[in-house]
This record gives sequence, structure tokens and C-alpha cells, in this order.
Amino acid sequence: MSQTEYANPPITEAVVEIIFNVALDDSDLEKISGRLQKFYPELKITNDVQVMLNLKDQSSIKTEKFPKREFSTADKTEAVVLKAKSIIVSQRAPYRNWELFSARVKRDIALITGGPSLPKSDRIGMRYINRIDIQESGPVIEESHYLKIFVAHPPEFALFAEYSLSFSMLAEDLNGAITVRSGLVESPLVDHRSVLLDIDVFSDREIPQRLDKIEPLLDLMNGRARATFEACITDKCRSLFRV
Repeated sequence: MSQTEYANPPITEAVVEIIFNVALDDSDLEKISGRLQKFYPELKITNDVQVMLNLKDQSSIKTEKFPKREFSTADKTEAVVLKAKSIIVSQRAPYRNWELFSARVKRDIALITGGPSLPKSDRIGMRYINRIDIQESGPVIEESHYLKIFVAHPPEFALFAEYSLSFSMLAEDLNGAITVRSGLVESPLVDHRSVLLDIDVFSDREIPQRLDKIEPLLDLMNGRARATFEACITDKCRSLFRV
């Protein structure tokens, strides 16, 4: 999944997310925000709202707000979402290659830590959201021509107009797992149908804290995501990205 292989990678968004074990305090968030704004001039502050209902007394409702800082470049292609318990580094299309994206991820993690180590974390995840655009004028496509994972159906059935598929695999070398989701989605292109291929690779056990240990873990995650992507697509599908 890199520019060196494909002229037009189908990646609509690449994401690295780190979920911390303990929430950062307000002073830490302010310091991190100041460092991030040197690279991301656009800032939007919103709140995630959590509503808790007491089932024994339904009149008792507790609402909590959790601040969310969304940083981005002027063109919105590069972004960071900072919360008290998580950080997300995102690259929206056009995605160039892992070398460029990983350099930014590693830089932003260093900006967040301000030192050689991350706060203790519960999860590190890497996600590639791919949208495969297929030129078809009809209302349905034969997804098996493009993907090796698809929903099989009896010959008595017509081709599916929509479907959703999801599965997970253990990844012991990552101390985590890989989740793959696929389905038909609306295409933004005229006379096209689009297939979603969403690959989520994560580690949720024995997560390193030192940056010099996290960097090789991210490289390993990217390799597993790339191998999973290649295993899921056909040569006919690959031909769509090489033009």
C-alpha cells in the first residue's frame, strides 16, 4: 500500500491511534496543543458528550463532556485529534507512502511525549480505509472479481446490491489482532460502484512506552496491514491502482 507500488493508492484515510491508560491533565493538554499548532495551524475545539442513565431510576441522568482538540493543515489532508485519553494521527487522501506518513506519526508522538517515553497505553492501532472504485454502469457488481473475501450466495440469488462483512484474526507477533471489514458503499464517481476494504491492525498487550520501541512496532503493523491488503485483492483489482 505505497506509492512505489501503486500510482493511485485506494487509501482514503490512514490512521494511527494511541489510547492511554490514564487521562492527561489540562496542563499537559495545553502544552501538547502548543507544540502541535506549530505544524497544524487549524484548530477546532469540540466536546464528546457521554450520557449515563441510571436504569433503576430513569429520571437520574448524568452527562459528562470531554474536550476534543482537532488540529489540521489548511487543506485538511493532515490531521491530529487530541483527547485526554487518546491521540489520533490521520492522513487523508492523497496518501503517498508509509515512509512519509510514518515520519509524521513519529514526529507527532515525540511532540506529545516531550521526552523519550509515552504515557502507559492500553492500545496502539493502525487503520487503513480503502475505497476501491470500479467503473460499472449497472446497479450491482461481481465483487469476487476484485476481492478474495466476499459474501458467497446461492446461484438462485441475484448479485447483492449491498452487503457488509467483518472478521478478526489474532496477531501474536503484535500482541493484538487484525480486523478486516468490507462492503459496498456509495461511490462519489459517476457510473462507478465502490467497495470498502477497511483494515485495522492493533496491539493491546505489553505495549512499549519508549519511542525507540514503538517505532519498530509501527513498522511491523504497517507490514501486516500491507500484507493483509494484498491477500484480500485480486490482480484485476490491482490493475485499477496502476493506471
